[in-house]
Amino acid sequence: MVDSYFLDNFAAWATTVTLATVVFVLLVVLYVTFDENSIGLIDLVLSRNGSVTVPNSKLGPAAYRWLYGHESLTMRSDYEQTSLIDFNFYAHQPGQEYHFELLEQTEENYAALRKAVLRLLNRRGDVQLRTLVREKMTELADGWTRDKRTVSLVHIRDEVHKAVMKISHKLVFDDEITADGLRYAEDSCFNFYGMLKTTTLLDMNKRLPLYRYLVAKVEGRFHDDLDEVFDGRFTADEIAKCIHSVFFHSFVTQLSEALTHTLLQVAQNGDVERKLRVEGLAGDRGYVMNVIKETLRLNPVFGITVRSADVDVVVPASVTGGAEFLIKTGTVVIFNDKLFHRSGYDNPAEFVPDRWNKLQTRNSNFLPFGARGNHVCPAEKLAYAFLQESLPIIVGSFRFRTNIRHLCRIPRGGMALMHRAAAPRWVEAAAGVLLVPMKLLVILEQVYVSLAGIVITPLFLRRVFTDQMAIRRWEKLYGSKKL
Repeated sequence: MVDSYFLDNFAAWATTVTLATVVFVLLVVLYVTFDENSIGLIDLVLSRNGSVTVPNSKLGPAAYRWLYGHESLTMRSDYEQTSLIDFNFYAHQPGQEYHFELLEQTEENYAALRKAVLRLLNRRGDVQLRTLVREKMTELADGWTRDKRTVSLVHIRDEVHKAVMKISHKLVFDDEITADGLRYAEDSCFNFYGMLKTTTLLDMNKRLPLYRYLVAKVEGRFHDDLDEVFDGRFTADEIAKCIHSVFFHSFVTQLSEALTHTLLQVAQNGDVERKLRVEGLAGDRGYVMNVIKETLRLNPVFGITVRSADVDVVVPASVTGGAEFLIKTGTVVIFNDKLFHRSGYDNPAEFVPDRWNKLQTRNSNFLPFGARGNHVCPAEKLAYAFLQESLPIIVGSFRFRTNIRHLCRIPRGGMALMHRAAAPRWVEAAAGVLLVPMKLLVILEQVYVSLAGIVITPLFLRRVFTDQMAIRRWEKLYGSKKL
């Protein structure tokens, strides 16, 4: 006999389930639709004087460039407000105080930390650096040849980031990373990735093992070398925090995602893949560089960049092309990197590497590493060298097939099918067939990421607010303390 209570309340239950389903679908659609721009909407609510996104109808690409390099647009908000402008500072724990790109140019340690990081990035000449990259990427490719199935389902970023971690460690210590160190680095970087994609919360238990590993390395036989690099101004603890934040969180994340974006674009553009395989293996770096530039144009590593106005900033009429534009103190300025890099080009949404045969980056809307004068990325030269050497090795040996939406966030690291480039036709045919069920996995994965973001974002915002204010109170009372 059917429960009479259920029958009596069937209409109410059905209505509740229907409404919950509609809300669920709307939330998923909302999250997927806004994707990398959603953080800008949140900042609009949180910032004291609203926000302004550039470029827009009044502030075009020229204003974007002018504002990006303006010294009064800073990385962090002042102590009277808390906004997502503070997110990067919060996310880089435990090394946020020693990541010079998160400090302002007027802060005490900025110049010394920047000088030390540049020394570490440039301590190898171009030939040595490229040799190191080829060594580690060949090691990665050989591992794939040995361990992967005929057709393998992979997340590209999660495959390549181990090689990048080994490169980073070798750059800093001139020593191979241990198995334990690699495991600690993966745990810390995965937690950092998850925070950037709003799919996980800060977990210091995932980060502290790498921090302690780095402290031990700095205090050991590498102490004198690194102490000299940092001009004797920082303790082993502080040097380890700098290395953790700069060379593992930022360096590993950005290089891994840049290579992932490039491989995804190549996978979705067969003509480019075939030409790249032929010309890359023949040593034609010109076309390889064109592919890299076009990828960075269409898929800047960060979809948006956020700054806060320390003072009133007046954008002159000569820059706006119309009237002056006032940005009030405290306003959050959201740089839409993706829109900027699609302004002023023919067929801007299409992947056309050959456009760079005629265009020059200095005369185009092209700032994938930031603007000179205000937090420009110090690893630009290294990043180009890394991508130039990595692409021919990977594309020359393997082929990727994918049907994912190529978003800035690549939330799970870029799902793709991979097989050897020289595989027989039946393997290529099998990969084509497997793309159909893979599409279902892609959809399920995107729904999972969307749900995770919907659930985690409110918790994440609360933590940013409460933890950031707690950090500030602690700093005022006690200063920076060793963990």
